[in-house]
Amino acid sequence: MGQKELVELRLNFALENNHEKESCILKEKFVGRWKLLSCIAQSGDEKLMPFGDEPFGMLLYTPTYMSVFLAKSRRTNFSIMDMRNVPSAEIVDNFPEFEAYCGNYSIDESTKIVIHRIENSKVPNWINMDFRRYYQLQANNLILKTVDSLSLNGRDWHFTLEWEKAESF
Repeated sequence: MGQKELVELRLNFALENNHEKESCILKEKFVGRWKLLSCIAQSGDEKLMPFGDEPFGMLLYTPTYMSVFLAKSRRTNFSIMDMRNVPSAEIVDNFPEFEAYCGNYSIDESTKIVIHRIENSKVPNWINMDFRRYYQLQANNLILKTVDSLSLNGRDWHFTLEWEKAESF
């Protein structure tokens, strides 16, 4: 191996190693517990807050795994405590008041997209899907915007969720 090839090899190794370090530093910024500040849905000119103006949400990132729970902060209690005998109408009414899923994730720095690979979800149809979110890190906040629309009531919606980093797990 000539001097030129050796220098090129060292440079490529340094660049790859530096990219891995940058990726690890970025991932460290995601790791932790995040509290939902707002969730806004938009379809055309229409905007709404599907979980109300004071939503409850928790987003957890470990180095390789994520989990999210979103809900209205004020939900109606079921009429009975026996979860297997709750009246169907109450379950139907409650279903749109929360979302939850979990899975692995990866970050694409070049496109500023985090990809959630759904392993399990409240909605079984989402299992094995990828949810892509544009991300923006601003101080102690994380803003996630859906890349792909979600269909609700026959309309396509895009969501913007703002999260604040919590102090600890």
